[in-house]
Amino acid sequence: MMETAMGTTDNRHLAEHTLPALALLGLLVWTVLQPVEAGWSGADALLARAVPIVGTAGAAIALWRRGFLCLSPTDRFIGVWLLAVLLRVWLDDGYPCHTFVLRTLLMAALYTALRLFFTAVPADGRWLAAAVILCAAWEALLGMRQCAGGGSRHHMYLMTGTFQNPGPYALLPAMGVVMCAQWMAGAGPRLRRLLWMPLLMCAAVLPATWSRAAWVAAAAGLAAVMRRRWWRWRWPLAALALAAAAGLYLMKQGSADGRALIYSMSLRSMAQHPWLGSGTGSFFHQYATQMAATVQQTAPAGYDSAGVPEYAFNELLRIGVEQGLAGMLMAVALAAGVTWRLWRRCRPLAVGTVAMMVFAMFSYPLALLPYQIIVVTMAAWAGTKQPVTYAGSDTAPSLNGRAGGGSSDQKKSGGRPWAILPAALLPVALALPLAGAIREHRQAEQDYRMMAGMRDKAFTDDYYRLLPMLGDNPRFLFDFGKMLSDQERWNDSNAILRQGERVSSDPMFCIVQGNNYRAMKAWAEAEAMYRRAFCIQPNRLYPLYRLMLLYEEAGQEDRMRDMAATILHFRPKVESSATREMKEQARRRLRASERPGLRV
Repeated sequence: MMETAMGTTDNRHLAEHTLPALALLGLLVWTVLQPVEAGWSGADALLARAVPIVGTAGAAIALWRRGFLCLSPTDRFIGVWLLAVLLRVWLDDGYPCHTFVLRTLLMAALYTALRLFFTAVPADGRWLAAAVILCAAWEALLGMRQCAGGGSRHHMYLMTGTFQNPGPYALLPAMGVVMCAQWMAGAGPRLRRLLWMPLLMCAAVLPATWSRAAWVAAAAGLAAVMRRRWWRWRWPLAALALAAAAGLYLMKQGSADGRALIYSMSLRSMAQHPWLGSGTGSFFHQYATQMAATVQQTAPAGYDSAGVPEYAFNELLRIGVEQGLAGMLMAVALAAGVTWRLWRRCRPLAVGTVAMMVFAMFSYPLALLPYQIIVVTMAAWAGTKQPVTYAGSDTAPSLNGRAGGGSSDQKKSGGRPWAILPAALLPVALALPLAGAIREHRQAEQDYRMMAGMRDKAFTDDYYRLLPMLGDNPRFLFDFGKMLSDQERWNDSNAILRQGERVSSDPMFCIVQGNNYRAMKAWAEAEAMYRRAFCIQPNRLYPLYRLMLLYEEAGQEDRMRDMAATILHFRPKVESSATREMKEQARRRLRASERPGLRV
């Protein structure tokens, strides 16, 4: 009788806990390992369709088990922050940010669905840690295969995994290393032997990525793992860390200088809008504005590392520029709260979060869907009241808490069974419209890729049709503006290019506007655009070359000669056949203007 009862209990636990949790983790792992795209991908569409199912299943299981839903501090914090961001977007519609808003709402729907699911089906943190380690091991295996037989998604790099370059790819192996190390610190011999394989796989590919941010993130995570061992050697290790930092800087000095320049311009922008920021989606426009203002006030020679950033390379500074100190404080408080709860309940997840936060200070993981899913899953699990899990901790007390969703702890904390129904409607109400919007945006991006680079006026109506959905896509806006310029619709072209300036720091938007003004004989406006283009990226020769041609066409001979002399003495960041040709054109004009009796 007792054996029968125990078998029935085990079967019930398998049906109510293990199988639903494994199904959810399988779905998340499958989504994380999908190929990462620059725009909307099939993983986004899959996630939008899966969120209502996860939320509805969680609500049904919770109601069936008479569970209680309790709002945690994490829930309240995320809700307030989300409302603040959406309210700012609604009140200040100055910057196109359709993609950001849709992705943010999708992550909010995913968080709500996971909270419902984890309330109904309390998941062991070790399962989540195992899922992340599985993703890291798979990416490491894929990277090894790419190194051995090709298949990289970038022609300049041997390994990229499912990502498009090895920079963000390197974070998953780094997380795999630190999470395995933390788990092994409190595991038994059998489990340690099992964890050695993913640890060695991730450690093997990590140096080959040449990602300094991932190396620093792995070092920070390992420092948290071995916190009790390295403190007595803190001063020699500090000296070693300084030497390593100098070596990492010299290894890719140009890249480090470029990122330092981005950080400097970000801080200047924050000084202009300290409390609430300059608006969601404003980062690149603010970078270009601050860069132009700084170069106008100082000599341009000190900005040789200037480039066209596609990411902020520091998630906290990006939040500070767009949301001000208020957004930064909320981000820091939320990250610290989630990490602390993970540290108390599942330390492998906590050290993985530490590695990700350190990596986010030098790169852009939170701009990519796989890491967004991982972060949201960790936050949802940390924000759910569950029995404590001491996976990978130094001490492992017995787990005496009940796993039921309707425990007495939840009743004492103010949970309500009726709150599950409206909470279940939220992910459904968000995800169903989002699925349609994501499908439309994916189709718009596919339509644009089919006609990208085609400047025939027959595509003009198609570009206008796609504009509402691709209004925050810099490449689309530049191609559209250039096509209108080729059709001599200069005012329409400038209107589209000005919108492109709001979402990109590429000086070519200013160059084409200058060309349009030059075609309209608006010399002063054309000169202003060319000079702004040069100040945004003062290591490029092309804006100065356009200024020389402008002065020549406007009949300003003295200014043309001065600009030609400047071009001859200018040292661009990258020498090429194009820069040599521009210098040759400047030399010819100087020689021609020196001939007696010849007007240029």
